[in-house]
Amino acid sequence: MKLDNWLAQRSQSCPDRIALAADGVDVTYAELEAEATWVARRLAAHGVRRGSIAALTMHPRREQVVLFHALMKVGATLLPLSPRLTAIERAAIVAAEEPTVDLDDAGELTQTEADLPLLGENDMDDVCARVLTSGSSGLPKPVGLTYGNFLWSAVGSGFNIGVDPADRWLCCLPLSHISGLGIVMRSVIYGTAAVLHDGFDVDRAAAALEEDGITVVS
Repeated sequence: MKLDNWLAQRSQSCPDRIALAADGVDVTYAELEAEATWVARRLAAHGVRRGSIAALTMHPRREQVVLFHALMKVGATLLPLSPRLTAIERAAIVAAEEPTVDLDDAGELTQTEADLPLLGENDMDDVCARVLTSGSSGLPKPVGLTYGNFLWSAVGSGFNIGVDPADRWLCCLPLSHISGLGIVMRSVIYGTAAVLHDGFDVDRAAAALEEDGITVVS
């Protein structure tokens, strides 16, 4: 079963709705689509294609979300790595996964863009991301999550707590963890806003709950 690219779909159905609030800036779905398309072509210029693995080691920020969506547009698999991994843990994962690109800053990509068609659809059974386990019984191990996994997770969450187009979901969690990554994915599936903090700070989170129109928080 094929799924329309979630971000491209939202940029058509609700282009002016806020998709992401991060780093002090509100980004609409149309703006996020334009950024992700541009970055997708830069990733493609680095040889990232359908089936490639892209390792991203970043603290939560806007450009990380843009890269997530850019990877979906070329059909590559996201491998989000925590900056808190030890050097030994990280080296073992990179050696085993052999990513096509290994980034800790989007600025490492050149400005060159590849002129190739981007994907307008993704297959339900294709692996979208490989997310690490906690490593509580050994080294962390990547677990493949398909587009279908993310879709049905969003459906289940929607049934449990409901969805409103005006929802703003506060994410103070790392995007290398499924809890944080799931918020970004659910928000684009729903067409709602993700409010992204670069970490958890109790005063900042409390202020966001009071002042930023937050309706859901993890």
